[in-house]
Amino acid sequence: MKKAENFPRSTAYRRKNLNAVFELQNEPDLALRTKDRSFDETAEYFAKWVGAAGKIMKEEGVPLGVNVSGGNSALRFIESTLRSAGPLINLFLDHPYVWPREIHPDGRTCGNPEDGGFEKSMKAATSLVKKYRPDSRFGIGEIGYAVSTKNKFGHLSDQRYAAYLARIMILADTYVKNDVIIWYAMINAFEGDGYDYGLWRNVSGAKPSAAVASYAQAIRALSGRTSKIEQKLKGQICE
Repeated sequence: MKKAENFPRSTAYRRKNLNAVFELQNEPDLALRTKDRSFDETAEYFAKWVGAAGKIMKEEGVPLGVNVSGGNSALRFIESTLRSAGPLINLFLDHPYVWPREIHPDGRTCGNPEDGGFEKSMKAATSLVKKYRPDSRFGIGEIGYAVSTKNKFGHLSDQRYAAYLARIMILADTYVKNDVIIWYAMINAFEGDGYDYGLWRNVSGAKPSAAVASYAQAIRALSGRTSKIEQKLKGQICE
């Protein structure tokens, strides 16, 4: 553990003047599991990481964030970490994906923002954070949908993706209040049998899908700010 402290210490020194949050490991509840380490042992192991790194970050004035996967097991992991090292954590991020989250070309069932488990996950995670660390920030570290790459660009499923994105952003504002919402992903995020999470599509070069306009407009409507996406596109998306 002493050797493990060198990395957060050097990172804190280089990042303390930036508007940044230090993250030890994305989805530690999944990434740190091994065949020889149980769920509870993994949570205990990660809590030691947080304890060591958190003290260093606090000394250097750099916020520490924890970014877990979604689902019931992730909530157990959050609670275990909060009990052990809650005072050292400044930002908790959950991944409240809906299920199923693949928009199939034939229109088969796909979890919608209201009934697909998103709100259930958000309510459970925010209640744990309020219980153990009420002054900590809370956000969404990963959320998204995937569309079939078998569809032609501009297919009806792209419009469905855009509508779901807008509805999730509105629901998320109830819990996150313009803090942190990370949409997965910008481009080339493939999974399973030909599904892509990207807001952009590779069609003889990168092209913005309908969901990009939805994303930019949601940010503008909820925060009053023009998103970096909107600034970069410079007229590629329609008002």
